[in-house]
Amino acid sequence: MVQRLARGPFKAEIRVRFSLALPILFVFIFLAPLSTFAQKAETFVSPDDSLRAEIQSVRKKPGGAAESKIEILSKDGKRIWIVKYTSSDGEHGFGVVKAAWTPDSQYFVYSLASSGGHEPGRSPIFFYDRKVERVRSFDEEVGVVLNPDFSLSTPDFLEAMIRGNGESKNVKIALSDLQGYGQKK
Repeated sequence: MVQRLARGPFKAEIRVRFSLALPILFVFIFLAPLSTFAQKAETFVSPDDSLRAEIQSVRKKPGGAAESKIEILSKDGKRIWIVKYTSSDGEHGFGVVKAAWTPDSQYFVYSLASSGGHEPGRSPIFFYDRKVERVRSFDEEVGVVLNPDFSLSTPDFLEAMIRGNGESKNVKIALSDLQGYGQKK
């Protein structure tokens, strides 16, 4: 009889621990993946194969717009630069629409779209400038970009549609010719 009493509480203790572990396990297995919906990662290797840009895009709600994080890494994986366009609610950030390296490998260019529609009619374009190791705004240096689609040509020309003098127009500019705020003095 003593053995049965000793076994009884032991079995009850196991049941209690298991019953507490089950809801915790449920949360980790079924609910944790739902906190971020579509995670997408893309890698862009520079034409000279010395740098790579990694873009991770996340949707925080079903059907919501993506928000992005961009990292520039050396060939050996050392982080050179990082920027996050994410927000806590998934509605106040930006997601990368298009991205590419210029043919001369000096600039990584990307366009953004608002995740919450708070800047309609604007699709900012930014570019990582390898010489100064920082991001620069094409919009601030040239004009408000209206369309996230852009094209690149040799060696570092960027063509995009901007708003200028109240009308839209296509511009084609060599990024190396821009001497804007992003340059180190």
